[in-house]
Amino acid sequence: MLSAGEDTLIAMGDGAADYDYLEATFTLPDDAFTSLAHVWDTTAVPDGPHTVSATADGRTVTRTVQIDNTRPRLTPTVEPGRRYRGGFTVDATAGDAGSGVKAVSATLDGKPVALPYATSSLTLAPGAHTAVFTAVDAIGNTATSSVDFSTGDESASAAPGGPADGEQVPTGEVTLSATPVSPEGDALDLRFREGYTFDPATPGVRAWSGTTDDARETARAGRSAIGGADLAKLTGTDGVEPAVSSRTALPYQLFTVPVAEGAGADAQVRLSWAGSANTGAKVLLYALNSATGQWEEVDRRLTSGAEGGRASFTLGGTVPVADHVKDGQVTVLVQHSEGFSGGDRSARDSAVTPYSAGATPRDAYDFTIGWQSDTQYYNENQGWAAGSGGPGTWYAHQLAINGFFLSQRDNLNLQYVLHTGDIVDDYRATDFRGDNHDPAYEWKNADAAYKPLDEAGLPYGVLAGNHDVGHAADDYSQFGTYFGADRYRDTPWYGGETGNNRGHYDLVSAGGVDFLMLSMGWDPGDEQIAWMNSVIRQYPERKVWIDLHEYLLTTGTLGPVPQRIHDEVVKPNSNVFAVSSGHYHDAYTRTDGFDDDGDGVADRTVYSMLFDYQGLEQGGLGFLRLLHFDNTGQKIVVRTYSPSLDTFDSPEPSLNDPAGQQEFEIPYAAVGLRPQDKVLGTDSFRADVLTGKDIAVVKGVPSGTRADVVWRGVQPGAHGWYVGTTGPYGGMNASAVRTFTATGPGTLTGPEPRITGRAVLGQTLTAETGGWGPAPVQVSYQWYENKKAIDGATGAALELDRNNLSGKNISVRVTIGSPGYTTVVRTAAPAEKVRHG
Repeated sequence: MLSAGEDTLIAMGDGAADYDYLEATFTLPDDAFTSLAHVWDTTAVPDGPHTVSATADGRTVTRTVQIDNTRPRLTPTVEPGRRYRGGFTVDATAGDAGSGVKAVSATLDGKPVALPYATSSLTLAPGAHTAVFTAVDAIGNTATSSVDFSTGDESASAAPGGPADGEQVPTGEVTLSATPVSPEGDALDLRFREGYTFDPATPGVRAWSGTTDDARETARAGRSAIGGADLAKLTGTDGVEPAVSSRTALPYQLFTVPVAEGAGADAQVRLSWAGSANTGAKVLLYALNSATGQWEEVDRRLTSGAEGGRASFTLGGTVPVADHVKDGQVTVLVQHSEGFSGGDRSARDSAVTPYSAGATPRDAYDFTIGWQSDTQYYNENQGWAAGSGGPGTWYAHQLAINGFFLSQRDNLNLQYVLHTGDIVDDYRATDFRGDNHDPAYEWKNADAAYKPLDEAGLPYGVLAGNHDVGHAADDYSQFGTYFGADRYRDTPWYGGETGNNRGHYDLVSAGGVDFLMLSMGWDPGDEQIAWMNSVIRQYPERKVWIDLHEYLLTTGTLGPVPQRIHDEVVKPNSNVFAVSSGHYHDAYTRTDGFDDDGDGVADRTVYSMLFDYQGLEQGGLGFLRLLHFDNTGQKIVVRTYSPSLDTFDSPEPSLNDPAGQQEFEIPYAAVGLRPQDKVLGTDSFRADVLTGKDIAVVKGVPSGTRADVVWRGVQPGAHGWYVGTTGPYGGMNASAVRTFTATGPGTLTGPEPRITGRAVLGQTLTAETGGWGPAPVQVSYQWYENKKAIDGATGAALELDRNNLSGKNISVRVTIGSPGYTTVVRTAAPAEKVRHG
């Protein structure tokens, strides 16, 4: 029993005093209950000022209160029932004669939008929409207005007509046709443009397949070229797929597509892929950005279907030639999964020397995840900086833990190590030994202990506990300096962070399971909890393991902040399967069932595990946790081991009450773990290069009406074209690229040449050849007298200035030519001989 006055300060928490929790009893005297209360129904009186008086012991106090039960006036700008086309703004005005408007908010089709919200029929799906507006005044009166409206369908397109794809046509003048279609019946503008199309069988296109451990890697050195029969399977969507499969790596397929310099800087490359993957997979389409040297996401799909099956789907998108062409080609990647998959470092049948007599046999599991927590006293090292010549007994446990993970990494097939906080004891040290006076020495001790993990490329994640941030100070600066985002940003498993690694997540795949390891540091608030949910929503295909410093109490219950995380993060996200924490000195495991589909039956069990042995001698005696994943036995085997002592489990009574908290098993079925091979198959791949080179432009073509244009000057060989369609409100579409082959010379057409002018000495005769085409054409001339060529008379005009021409018959031979066309030769003559004037 502790007696305390109102000024008594009771130290609580690890390292502070003897109290982890406190139950307080307060005695209230009878004379403390002297207040009176009256419930006044203000809705029964009109809005406006009212006088309230209270009298006691002959003293009266009077106050004037303002009653306001009137909702704000709310006027949306969106008109009910209107069908919008083009751009418009979703907004509302509000007024309140009482306390004044505090806030106006809105949702559009159930999603919050910031007002004013500019949108259009181009960005909204065609059809019905609902905007709900809410205005709240300063005292909480709320007005709501729901407006139903619709938007038009701007998905205009054009169906190419002739020539048919692959058709052979004469060179020279080729007629192209297309029929525009507008769901709204609009007249459309058509641009017939040059284009190119490629598939894996096209000369110059190359295709590879392979697996990688790093989804962000750009140099795929281990790839294998796809050729022969497999290459033929990639041409055309026929359901025949060459596939890549792996349980320990991330499959991919890679394509390079040539882009001619003549395509132009404004050209775009449209990518189309069709294939399949195992169900419950995420597959992404990337193009290599030549400016950044990194993969740029174009599209993604999350597959669904029966467990263990295959799902077919498509990926597609368009990238500009600018910043995506290197060495004359675009590089395209179809990648199964994100993040990192380290591959097996040993297998169940590998010959492994047990690290301890009680070690779980290697043939009893597939891979391992390691866990350490509350290592603060190791790195505090009784006030001594590591390597300073002072005692290192406590720090040796930190080195032993990390050394064990490194030395046994292969034998354990160790795929990840997590740390649940309190890396150091004092975020700014004040207690020193020897010559040590460095307030950051504990961080430097920890930094040195974890650097070997960095150098070895062992995936691990840390978070800040209360000691790392100065408890109530919430000062993350030192944690950010030594274990901030810059330390991990370039590792392939690091997914992202908030607050300079206050929260972060790692994407790790092992043994056919995709994990999202989500870490959040001490004292998360609204912002951090919202961030956690946003991350989980990005990865519905991954099993989520949440790592916190504080979650379970030693009684297996939850404090206020952990309860929020339980209610707001663990419960609503059906892919969360585990929560690990430290902070409280104990070992405890709690299970919670969640009914995710609302049928009244729990669909998953979440295992919450407390592991914190710092209350033992020397700050914990080097105990760590090993979680062995046994895909054959469909269970996780949890072990507690100290490499410092070479012993399993602590005999400390509090860690064994109740029993089974240091060694236990987690059934895969309970937490929804379903290991499976990653499979990626490509049915077809196509890339269309869409240039900005106009062949012809036709404006205002009525929907459903065919438009014909002439492509002039077509030379022998293969040619490609497409139709760009633009609607009156900006909706744009580009058709598939059609190809044809021009063979043989084309035919030039035009009126017969004629000679104008008088056949009289001193006059000029002129050869008229206009109207030949398709333009441009080249025309040459040769004049004759009595069928004999006149020297030097090779222009379009002939001056009759020589007497010897008198009585002669004058004629001209006209030669008309154009590349890809048969040359035309015609002769013209005046109706009479040359005479004197």
